[in-house]
Amino acid sequence: MPRFIESRTWRILYTFEKGYAQAFMAVGLPIVGLQSVFDVEWKWTMPGLDHSYDAIPDIPSPNTPNVSNRCIRCRRAGAMIRTLLWVSLLGVAIAVIFKIILSLDVNKRVYNHRPGACRSVEGIKYGAEDIALLEEDGVAIVTSGVIYLRPRKEEVKGQIFLYDFKQKGPWKAVPMKINGEYNPDSFHPHGISHITTEYGARLFVIVHTSDFKHSVMVFDWRRNTLELDIVRTIRDEKFIRPNDLVAIDEEAFILSNDGYVQSPFLNLLEIISFYPSGSVVYYDGKKSSYLIERVISPNGLILSKDRTHLFIAFVNTEQISVYKGKDPELRVTKKNWRPPLKARLGCRIPYLEGVALRTRISDNLKEQGLENKMGVVELPVNFRSISHVVDVPLLTAPDNFAVDKSGALWIGAHPVAKETLVHLHDFDDPKPTSPSQVLRVVFSKDYKSWEITEPFTDDGRLISASAVAVPYENQLLIGSEVKGQIFLYDFNQKDGWKAEPLKIIGEYDQENFHPHGISHVPTATGARLFVISHSNTFEHSVWVFDWKKTNSRQLQLVKVIRDEKFIRPNDLVAVSDEAFILTNDGAGQTVFTNFLEMVSFYPSGSVVYYDGTTSTYMISRTVSPNGVILSKDRKYLFISHVNYETVTVYKIGTNYRSLSRVVDVPLLTAADNFYVDKTGALWTGAHPVMKDAMAHLKDFDDPVPIAPSQVLRIVFSKDYKSWEITEPFVDDGRLISASSIAVPYKNQLLIGSVCRQLVHCDVTPETV
Repeated sequence: MPRFIESRTWRILYTFEKGYAQAFMAVGLPIVGLQSVFDVEWKWTMPGLDHSYDAIPDIPSPNTPNVSNRCIRCRRAGAMIRTLLWVSLLGVAIAVIFKIILSLDVNKRVYNHRPGACRSVEGIKYGAEDIALLEEDGVAIVTSGVIYLRPRKEEVKGQIFLYDFKQKGPWKAVPMKINGEYNPDSFHPHGISHITTEYGARLFVIVHTSDFKHSVMVFDWRRNTLELDIVRTIRDEKFIRPNDLVAIDEEAFILSNDGYVQSPFLNLLEIISFYPSGSVVYYDGKKSSYLIERVISPNGLILSKDRTHLFIAFVNTEQISVYKGKDPELRVTKKNWRPPLKARLGCRIPYLEGVALRTRISDNLKEQGLENKMGVVELPVNFRSISHVVDVPLLTAPDNFAVDKSGALWIGAHPVAKETLVHLHDFDDPKPTSPSQVLRVVFSKDYKSWEITEPFTDDGRLISASAVAVPYENQLLIGSEVKGQIFLYDFNQKDGWKAEPLKIIGEYDQENFHPHGISHVPTATGARLFVISHSNTFEHSVWVFDWKKTNSRQLQLVKVIRDEKFIRPNDLVAVSDEAFILTNDGAGQTVFTNFLEMVSFYPSGSVVYYDGTTSTYMISRTVSPNGVILSKDRKYLFISHVNYETVTVYKIGTNYRSLSRVVDVPLLTAADNFYVDKTGALWTGAHPVMKDAMAHLKDFDDPVPIAPSQVLRIVFSKDYKSWEITEPFVDDGRLISASSIAVPYKNQLLIGSVCRQLVHCDVTPETV
C-alpha cells in the first residue's frame, strides 16, 4: 500500500528504477513524494531535523547508497535546480533587456539626406502630426496640436491647417475655420483621412480631448475654402487609444489603436514589453468591429492605390504589414447574361475566381452607371475582413503613410526610437529633438517583394520626429508630431509656402481641442474630415467636420464622437462619411504607463471599426498600432506598428468586420502616419531613431531635443507579398524633427512632424 512522505523544509520525490533510489529536491516547494512499501521497512532521521521520516526500504542491491550519501545527493540536486532556475531567469532578463535596447535603436545614427531644397513651413507652431492630401485640388490638410497621454501647455491649441502645394514661397500653412458645435479648448486632432467628394472632401479626424478622451470627427470641406463643416463626432468603445485611420467611404473607416493604456508610464510598459495591446477597428458608419483585436503598436493606416490592400505601420516592431481586403463581388444585372465561353467550358477566369455571382437585376446599379457592357458590375472591395499578405521589416519605426500616383508607399518614420521617446516625452519641451526619416516603398504586383528608398533623413534639427511624408508632383511635405489646430495647405499657392489655420464653425472648446490623427472622404461639396482630438485632460474623441470647396478656409463641425473603445486613439482612416477605422496606440493614460507599454512591448493597443453608431474591435490586442490607411483599391488596410517598426498589411473582410493578416513589412524605422498616392504607393512619416524621438517627444515644447525624420514610400506587388521601399527624405532633426506624415503632390512633398515643423520639399523623380 503506498504512503506519502512530507518534509518540513524540503520536498523530496523518490523514484525507483531497477533497484536504484533517486531523489529530486526543491527548497520550499510543495512536492510530496510517494513511497512504495516493500516487505522490509525501517526509519531514519535527517541530520539537523528532529522529525522522523518513513524511509525507503533497503532494496537488495550492491549499489544501494547509505543514508548519508542520500542526503548529500538530495542537497546537491537542490542546489543544481536552484542554479538552473537562476540561470534561466537571468537568461530571460538578458534577452528582454537586449530586445528593449534593440527596439530603442541605441546603435543607430541618422545622417541628413534631402531630396532637394527643403524649408520650414510658416504658420504651424505645435506640430503637423498627420496630413491628408487632396491631390485633385493640390492642397493638403494638416492636423496640429496633438495631445498624447500627458497634458499640453495652455497656449497649445488644436487646429487644422491647409497647405497649398501651388504656392511659390514663402511657404505657409493657413489655419482652417471649423463650423459647428465643438469645444476648441479640448480639440487636439491626430490622425486624418479623407474621401474625395463632388464639392471637395470628407475628412475623418481622430481627436483627443485635453483629458485624453478619444473620438473621430467628420468634416466636410468645400474646394477653394478655408472652412470645415462638422458633420458629426463619433465615439465608440473600441476607440481605445486611436492613432490613425483611413477612410473607406463617406461613412466608414478603419482605425488603429496603438495601445490600450491611457497613462505615459503604462504606455512605456506596453512599449518595452511588446505587449499586443493595440488593435485595428473597422467602423461602418454605425457600429464598429475588430479587424485585428490584439496586435503590437499598430500606427499608420492607408489603402493601396487600387484600394484593395491595407498597409499598417507597426512602430514597436519597426515594420509595415500588408493586408488584402475581401475580393470584390460581381453581380449580374442583365437577365440574359451568360458567362464567357471559357467559363462555360470550365476554364478558370481570373476575375471570376472566388467570386459569387448573383443573378438578379439591380436597377440601382444601372442608375449609378456601374454595370459594364456584359451586364456585370464589380462592387468595391470589402474591408470588413482582411487577410495578411506580407510583413515588410523597416528597421525604423513607421508612423503615418501616404500613397502616391504610382502606388508607392511613403512613410514618415522615427529611425532612432530612444530619441523619439525622449522628444515625445514632453511635447512642449523644445530642447529634445528626434531624427526624422522618410521612406518610399515600392511593392511588386503581388506585394511579396519590395524596394525601399530613403528620400529624406534629418537629424532632428530641420524637422524633429517626422510623422508623415506626403509627395505631390515634385514636392514633399513632411509633418512632425508635436505643437491643436487643423491647417489647410494649398499645394497650388504661388506666393510662398504656408499653411493657413482653418476656422471651425460650430460650438466647441478651443482650449480643449488638440487634433491628432485625421482622415477624410470626398463629398459632393468638398470633403468630410474625421479628426482624433484629445482634451487637456487627455480624454479622446473623434470630431467630424465638413469642408466645402466654395469656402475652403472653414470647417463646419458636424459632430463629436466619443466611445469607450477610443482608449488612446492615434490615427484613423475614413471608410465612409459615417464610418472609420481607428487605432489605439496603447491603453496607458500616463507617461509612465505608456513607457512601460513601450519597453515591455505589451499588446495594449487596438484597432477599432466605428460604423457610425457602434464600435467593434478589428484587433483588440496589439502592440503600438499607429498610422492606418486603406490601399488605393480600398481592399487592404495598412497599419504601422511603432514598437515593431513594421507596417502590417491586412485584407479587409466582409463589411469591415474582420481583418486577415497579409504581410508584415519590416521598416527598421518607426512608421507613423500613412498616405497613399494616385499610383497606390504607400507613403509614411517615420521616426528612424526611437531614442531621439522619445527624447524629443518627452516635452513637446522643448526646442532643444530633436529627433531624426524620415519619409518612406512603399510600392507593393499586386498580392502585397513583395514590395519596394524608397526613402525620399531623411533629416537628422534639424530641418524637421520627429516626422509623422508625408504627403506627395505632383512634384512636391509635404512632411509633418509630431510637435514641431511642417516642411515642404521639391521632389524629383530620381529622388523618389
